[in-house]
Order: sequence, then structure tokens, then C-alpha cells
Amino acid sequence: MSIGINNSYSSYYTQASDKTGSNNDKTKVSDADKTTVSSTSTTDKTISKEEYFKNICERYSGANLYMSNSYNMKKNGVTFNFSPQLIEKAIKDSKAAKNLDRLINLIPSTQQDFNTPKYTLEGRKIDSVSFSVDENGGVSCEIEVEEKNSKNTSKTSDEEKLRIKRMKERKERNLKLSKEHKIYNDIAANIDMSFLDRFDTNI
Repeated sequence: MSIGINNSYSSYYTQASDKTGSNNDKTKVSDADKTTVSSTSTTDKTISKEEYFKNICERYSGANLYMSNSYNMKKNGVTFNFSPQLIEKAIKDSKAAKNLDRLINLIPSTQQDFNTPKYTLEGRKIDSVSFSVDENGGVSCEIEVEEKNSKNTSKTSDEEKLRIKRMKERKERNLKLSKEHKIYNDIAANIDMSFLDRFDTNI
């Protein structure tokens, strides 16, 4: 189950693209297009966005990075998705490149923070988190939460019904014994003790 969040988890940070290339196209970069980029804030208008992004992925090889406008989820993981349009802007504009670099530098701390289990206000565990950075550098977030196990819920419900049934039976049994005990006491109390005097106790 996916839940879109614009503020809460978005503040944790970002998104980007897979080491192997775009999420929709596993783009191969030719040797002729390869250019060494020392930093994402370095602008080189001759470099392709695929190569530019590849350099980002090499810097953070342990992160789940995607060049995409969508939320790419990974089970029990955190993903970062960067808009291809933002990458193109970063190639052409040094200001956009610096802003992108600032967001990318937050990846390690964001990953570390989500190493600890997180829960929704309803107490459901968050399984996956996906950050998305749009072409203007705006960050949004989507999460997937742990699904409720209907089978376990049914089992718990059956056990609860059985427990209630047994309690009811025990209560009825105790009530019956209590009534029988009261009847016995009433009979004993109403016996004419003088009746016993009729018997000769001398043997």
C-alpha cells in the first residue's frame, strides 16, 4: 500500500537514479561520450545526462538511485529519484548543479536515519520509502506500509471467541453450583430439628 507524503518524510530528503542508468531505459553510454566529471556541481555542456548521472551513482554506489519522474520503490529500502529535466538543468547551469549537489550530499544521512524502523501515526511499520526530486529541485515522498495480515487477524478473532465462550460456560457453571448450594442450605435450615428427638440415641 503506497501513501503519498509531501511534507513529513520529504524533509528527510531526495531522489536519484539507478547506477545502471534510467529507470525506464537502461541506457548504454558510448566511449565517445564518456567524460570525467569530478563533481556534480561541475558543468560540462558536452556531457550527456546519462553520463552525468552515472557519475553521481558512482559517488554513491550503495544508494538506490534512479533518474526518473516517478517513485521507484524497493522492498525494505530507501530510493532516490531525480528528474531527467533536473539533470539536464544541472549540466547547463552551475546554480542548478550546486543545488543538485547539495541534495545528493544528503543521501548518506538520509539512508542512515531510515536504518531505524519507522512507523505511521496508526502504528503501522513503514516498509519502503521513495523520495522524488522534480525538475525545480522540489522534494516529495511516498511510502509503503506493512500490510495487515488478515489470516492472523482471523486467527486472533477465533481465539478470542473461544475464550469468551469458555468464560461464559464457566460463569454459568458457577452460577448453577451457587444455586444448588443455596437450595441445600435452605433445606438444611428448614429441617425441624425436633424430628431428631424421636430417635432413641441409646444403643
